[in-house]
Amino acid sequence: MIQAQQLRSRLVQDGLLAVCGCLVLLIVLEASQLATNADLWHHTGFDYKLYMDATHRWLAGGSFYPPQQLAGPYDLEAGAVLYPPQMLALFVPFSLLPAVAWYAIPIAITGWMLFSFRPAMWAVASILALVAFFPWSFMIYVYGTPTIWLVAVFAVALRYSWVSALILVKPTLLPFALVGVRDWRWWTVAISLLLVGVLMLPMTLDWVRSLTNGHGSNAGILYSLENVPVLLVPVAAWAGRTTARGVRRGGSPHMEGPLPEAGR
Repeated sequence: MIQAQQLRSRLVQDGLLAVCGCLVLLIVLEASQLATNADLWHHTGFDYKLYMDATHRWLAGGSFYPPQQLAGPYDLEAGAVLYPPQMLALFVPFSLLPAVAWYAIPIAITGWMLFSFRPAMWAVASILALVAFFPWSFMIYVYGTPTIWLVAVFAVALRYSWVSALILVKPTLLPFALVGVRDWRWWTVAISLLLVGVLMLPMTLDWVRSLTNGHGSNAGILYSLENVPVLLVPVAAWAGRTTARGVRRGGSPHMEGPLPEAGR
């Protein structure tokens, strides 16, 4: 009986390794195709530059939101400033730092959190599948979209749940922001964000106006649907964790140590 179970477990592991190998090969092929896409290279760092330019404009005394977004209806396409004024707490410091920091820090945070979960082989295969089958969801790292920071926040929130309140700055990702809603610290962060919005009321009203003025296929509550696959990467790592550290409402890490057969 024991030998049969061991054989079955070995076959499953070998099968998952084979699947992972195929997925890695597919990702490499997709990456090689994207590398030859001239239009993609042309738009590298597009969102990063967009928000840094808007931040510099605001620091110089101008409007954070472009006039055309506030004047009336406009076609909501790439190039629209859509984040609330609370995000200036992130944008202003990084407008003074090298561009590489904008990318390196959230990637490092996300990577470390994924590694800390020690995901089982099936979870690794799930992560690779998300990358392979939804490659455009991961283009946020090419464009430098601020969502890369929200992915990092969500990864941390799977360990310290109250941190997820920070995702409220992007209302279209509301379900991911509710991970820690039962923790009083989540409410503290949420109320703090609300108070900042009140203190910056003129800008908050401009933000609301820029959202309501936007029209087109990219407008609406499903605007961030393409971001879901990349946000599911931390979920897969957490679900397949082989350590006893996971979500806690209180935000304190679980006792460390291997879980018996967890995720195996």
